[in-house]
Amino acid sequence: MSTPGNTDALSTRLSLTEKTLSLKQSTAWLSTGKAAATLLKNAELRLVLIALAPGKKLQEHHADGAVTILAREGELRVTAAGDTHTLRPGDLLALTREVPHEVEAVAESLLLVTIVGS
Repeated sequence: MSTPGNTDALSTRLSLTEKTLSLKQSTAWLSTGKAAATLLKNAELRLVLIALAPGKKLQEHHADGAVTILAREGELRVTAAGDTHTLRPGDLLALTREVPHEVEAVAESLLLVTIVGS
């Protein structure tokens, strides 16, 4: 993962377009079809941009805080708490803290993950 944004700032502006281009030019993306960049990390909030090639997965895991998964590109299959959700661009899934979940890219996908209070 790349270095997170300024964690001490009272406000932070990020260009998801620029971050996406950078992510898809990274060695990780080019060699494995999976890449992630932590855009912001502080005691209250973490933002992570993740790119997945078709068929690539984030194996089941959980976060200590509440999570949102926003599909920015492609199509994702998210399994959480026994339910399977299909996310397409603009779809958002919210999970309470410590819910085990797995993410699989059905098509080349980009997702923005927010973790609050971890």
